[in-house]
Amino acid sequence: MIQPNDIRLAVDSGDVALGARQVIRSIESSSAKLVVIASGNKADAINDIKYITGISGIRLEVFTGNSMELGSVCGKPYSVSVLAVIDPGNSNILNAPETAATASVESKEEEIEDEDETVEEEQDEESMQAGSENEEESAEDAESDGAQEINEQSD
Repeated sequence: MIQPNDIRLAVDSGDVALGARQVIRSIESSSAKLVVIASGNKADAINDIKYITGISGIRLEVFTGNSMELGSVCGKPYSVSVLAVIDPGNSNILNAPETAATASVESKEEEIEDEDETVEEEQDEESMQAGSENEEESAEDAESDGAQEINEQSD
């Protein structure tokens, strides 16, 4: 588990990239060794960073606090949603054991996927119901058209 003092020491004595754009650049240039993301971020942001780190084989850790707390730990007067450790400096951050918080990110993703599937299923059911109603209306229209033709023929 990554401790806040390890993060602060890495920021003070090492080299870190703060913010999503700089983190993505450091991942693309293969200079990032560890990515830390605040847990209060939107699911889309978490998914994007997790996908990029997964492709590049970089370890992703989830900070238990929100982005304001992560910014405070980094000694910044602003929120920090994500940071990448490029050089750990005097900190022991790269040797810290992985946390179970990463599993919570995965469970959050699964919840979102389940919600999306539920919405899709409800939309499918609604479209099926609308389709069956249209078929019934078409059958009624055909019956009334047939009755009109018979009436016209008898006249």
